[in-house]
Amino acid sequence: TVPAELFSLSQLAVIDFSNNPNLDISFSAVENEVLEKIHSINLNDAGITSISGFDTAVGTSLQILGLGANSLVGPFPNEIKNFTNLEHLDLSYNFFTGSLPEEIGTLTSLITFSITENFLQGQIPESITNIKNIAHLDLSNNGLSGR
Repeated sequence: TVPAELFSLSQLAVIDFSNNPNLDISFSAVENEVLEKIHSINLNDAGITSISGFDTAVGTSLQILGLGANSLVGPFPNEIKNFTNLEHLDLSYNFFTGSLPEEIGTLTSLITFSITENFLQGQIPESITNIKNIAHLDLSNNGLSGR
């Protein structure tokens, strides 16, 4: 278990727990601590099953978020849309279902976005064209369709 006290370190700017598939981390346990200075979180392949409480634990300065190769299930996480300063977002190799929401277009700072190898269906939202600086967009290996 990651000690909740770790998240009370006020100068913490980068967290990288990637490639620790047995990691036990709970964001709901740290929701009273807001990590305002965090700009990069890499939790790729960290055994994450939920990001509940994530949006209240992490400040809006977050620019890089890696949640690829975990066991996240269900619809596209609502919590993500609050991080409007995100530049790099990796949600690949999870178990997301449903459609890609129109709110994805509010992440206008994105440069790279990967949600490959999930179980998304439906149309690619038109709002994705609001992301003017996107340089790498990977929606492959889902069940998405065009208009």
